[in-house]
Amino acid sequence: MNDRSCLAVLLLVQLLMLVIIQPTGNFPLNDDWAYAHSVQWLLTEGRVRLSDWISPNLLPQTFLVAGVSRLFGFSFESLRHLTLLVSIITTVSAFYWYRSSKMLPAQSLVACLVLLAMPSWSILANSYMSDM
Repeated sequence: MNDRSCLAVLLLVQLLMLVIIQPTGNFPLNDDWAYAHSVQWLLTEGRVRLSDWISPNLLPQTFLVAGVSRLFGFSFESLRHLTLLVSIITTVSAFYWYRSSKMLPAQSLVACLVLLAMPSWSILANSYMSDM
């Protein structure tokens, strides 16, 4: 297998996970409502205000989602879709990280599939929290 075919398999697996999970709905999951406060405050007040309730606040995440929310409107579903995109980028990054450590493409694919099979992956990949 080459890198391109391995990445295609990873993308296919993530798309299949999305079809099975069906992460739709305009409601918060886990604690993403607390992270969304920072985005809502940025959109309404025009300034960065971080929630005291949560400990890890990521400014790039807040700015990125505020930009997406300005284009498409604020909703937990749009936050979730952006996090899903980040999860795909994370998987591709992990694949290339394994490849940079001299693993073969097939070995890197298996390592990434193990990452995707981790029980918390599907939860974190569908929730707008800073864990991804």
